[in-house]
Amino acid sequence: MISNRFHKTLVILAFLLAASCSPNSRESFDDSCANDLECMGWYVTDYCDDQQDITYSFFDDGDPQNTWGPYTTKGLNEYSTGTLKCQRDQRICIGAQAGEKVWGVGMEGNRDCERCCGKCNGMSYMFDLRCK
Repeated sequence: MISNRFHKTLVILAFLLAASCSPNSRESFDDSCANDLECMGWYVTDYCDDQQDITYSFFDDGDPQNTWGPYTTKGLNEYSTGTLKCQRDQRICIGAQAGEKVWGVGMEGNRDCERCCGKCNGMSYMFDLRCK
């Protein structure tokens, strides 16, 4: 049996090796970007066993009105993968919410957070949604 962590590692490696940036990915969240300096990949995992789906969006750190999403997690211990078309070196932050629980910059993009942002430079980022 393959562990979830090992499976996740294999998927990440495959994603990084096989994908290329789609020119229309700005409005969609898909698996079409890797190594393009005007894209960034995200892996979002719901580890909060509260029987709720988690809604999340991505925000331009310099302009929270510039957003991607909202999206919804696929279920407990399941990860969503996708890419964002963005401006090179743009700082993008994730915000999420389920009921009263809030993660990252929140669904308005206006909360302070640690480790919830990444730079648009072809890299992929992971964000785990855990109950607090």
